[in-house]
Amino acid sequence: MRFSDTPACLGIDVELFFTEEKGSYPYLNHVKRICNTCPVQEECYNYAMDNLVHGIWAGTTMEERNRYRSKHGIIGKTVLPASMFIDVTYEQTV
Repeated sequence: MRFSDTPACLGIDVELFFTEEKGSYPYLNHVKRICNTCPVQEECYNYAMDNLVHGIWAGTTMEERNRYRSKHGIIGKTVLPASMFIDVTYEQTV
């Protein structure tokens, strides 16, 4: 995914955005403050709404996005990790 500007989260430990403990995010308030200052928050939100991504995107949790999608009849697309498209049987020849 490419953004039109530099995301506020660039260079920040991604674990802050993807660490979920017992249904909640311990760093949620901190992450929301970061997202609220982000110049690409709208692009990030649109991406997260269009795709069923985990973690906090644009200051929203997956649960919040799922509630919004359900209320508005939006169906997000499943995103497959890039690793599914890499040939893991690659053998180096000498």
